Amino acid sequence: MSEWAFLAVGGFLWFWMGIGLFVGLMAGLIAISLKARKKARYLSQLNAPDWEARCEAAEALASLGIEWVWRPLIKRLEAEESSVRAGAVLTLGMLGDARALERIFTCLEDPSADVRESAVFALESFHDTREVDRLIELVAADEAASVRETAAMRLGELGEPRAVEPLLSRLEAEQDRNVLEWIASALGRLGDWRAVGPLLNCLRDDRAAEELRSASAAALGRLGGPEVAEALLDALHDQSQDDSLRAASAIGLGYLGEKRAIESLVGALRDESPSVRGCAIEALKELNWSPETDQERALWDSVLKNGQVK
Repeated sequence: MSEWAFLAVGGFLWFWMGIGLFVGLMAGLIAISLKARKKARYLSQLNAPDWEARCEAAEALASLGIEWVWRPLIKRLEAEESSVRAGAVLTLGMLGDARALERIFTCLEDPSADVRESAVFALESFHDTREVDRLIELVAADEAASVRETAAMRLGELGEPRAVEPLLSRLEAEQDRNVLEWIASALGRLGDWRAVGPLLNCLRDDRAAEELRSASAAALGRLGGPEVAEALLDALHDQSQDDSLRAASAIGLGYLGEKRAIESLVGALRDESPSVRGCAIEALKELNWSPETDQERALWDSVLKNGQVK
């Protein structure tokens, strides 16, 4: 190859290498610009009063990485508007970076219930040993029902046995219907036999809130015990009870794995209440039941297809 040909080829290669570097540089700059726009957009959306919009923004910001959002989030924790602080702590939780943990714990003391509730959700990413104790304190003493409710829900998810006694104590003292519902649900998830007696009392108490009785029925199905099957069957059969309680009793029987409940659950497929029929379907699926006769098969197919017996 001549010298001129060699130089020509070399120049050609350098030209295209330069083009490649230029394109790569521009692509990098565009990516940075898009990230910056995304950050600005979702930082603004964190202020939204709507919870779902705020969660969407937090998730989007977390996907950018901590180096992009750490400083603006920390600054927002000091904002006057509670919605801004709540959005910031929620995002810190989704980032899952250990550096954020102490700040999230601090937010559990925030004067705003919205911020405290967001901090409870934020702790889900860390599984810190201190979380259970702080949640127990919130369930017992927080002035906001929404925070007590969220803390009870989280305790059920954690499955920590030392939460059982505090939750049972709160079951007696709590006045808010929604909080009571989540306390009962949490006790069912914790799977401790000590909760069976108190939850049976709640189930059988006609004066108790329907939310509590229904949650107790489902929770008892998770716990089991000598009296549980009879109590749930009695509630399912009692047409004078609220539909939500009877439906929850069907679900509890499915959780319980009680084969002798199958006849009653099949009968519940003919119930006038759509919720009872729907929960009976789910319970029978949980029990791995399948129709054995043509009549049962026709009933099952009709309910599955139409939601009711034709």
